[in-house]
Amino acid sequence: MKKTLLILGLVLVILAGGMYVQRRRILVAVGSFLVSRDPLIHADGIAILSGKVPSRILEGIDLYRRGFAPRIFLMPEEGNPEYERLMKSLGITYQTEFRVNRRIALNQGVPAEAIEVLPSARSTRQEAKVIFDYMRKKGWRSVIVVTSEYHSTRTRLIFRSLNRHGVKVAVHPSRYGRMRLNSWWRDRGQSKQVFYEYVKLINYYTAGF
Repeated sequence: MKKTLLILGLVLVILAGGMYVQRRRILVAVGSFLVSRDPLIHADGIAILSGKVPSRILEGIDLYRRGFAPRIFLMPEEGNPEYERLMKSLGITYQTEFRVNRRIALNQGVPAEAIEVLPSARSTRQEAKVIFDYMRKKGWRSVIVVTSEYHSTRTRLIFRSLNRHGVKVAVHPSRYGRMRLNSWWRDRGQSKQVFYEYVKLINYYTAGF
């Protein structure tokens, strides 16, 4: 028994030592797993997922200018009336992410008629459902989904799982505000993003959201 425990302990020490020596390669792989990028397609629309203003909308504008789609989809997030009233009482005009994204697009030359405002959504899964429902009603069959690098693998999984009607989907992470894959663990903000994204991936695999 003692000999078995000694051998097991030795194996664990060797494994721990190997992981320590290869820690940088492992950490790079951990970050890289979160990044997925589909080949770009010419699509009916460019859907900007909520969050990370202005990096996602800037990427969407670039794609629109390059002619990959004739329109941009934006989804208002659900507002917080109490917070808005508080900001107003302090003399501050509260701007939702949706309003900021729309203003940026207009200021960058995207015509108002090229901005499609979809129903609001509270999660990536809800956003996917809203996008697919809206496209089905319009008869559109292809979409480029713009998100952030750390969010792109989970986005692809969710959109593929909810794609019931053969819509062509290209998940495209923004080039603005990119992850530093070779050193993300040295940045507190990016470390938190990676940690929370893995928590959400676990939720996806275990609970489907």
